[in-house]
Amino acid sequence: MRKAIVRETMKKVNLSRRAKFFFACIDSNDRVMTMNKKQFDKLDLPMPEVGELTQKEITLALTNQLQMNQRLEFNMWCKKNAPSFFVKLDKLIEMGAKWTKSGLLSIDR
Repeated sequence: MRKAIVRETMKKVNLSRRAKFFFACIDSNDRVMTMNKKQFDKLDLPMPEVGELTQKEITLALTNQLQMNQRLEFNMWCKKNAPSFFVKLDKLIEMGAKWTKSGLLSIDR
């Protein structure tokens, strides 16, 4: 078993492409069980590296939920601390961004 952030591609509508991201646990038979962030953090399972494009999409989708002054504060914090991806996620969720149980909808492309 392993932890993963699962990406589910949505259909194109008006030339935009979106995806939903879920926290998940994947077993040896490739069955996916979605969960919330607290459950995901509690699991003591290996986590493969999250792709760079996925990291950018998730970070952008979460920062778009914040107010402008919070975005500036977050960007300054990132420059000062150079955090890992999961530390950034924790900080964004702490600042008020939401990753709902039904997933995080990415930005329009």
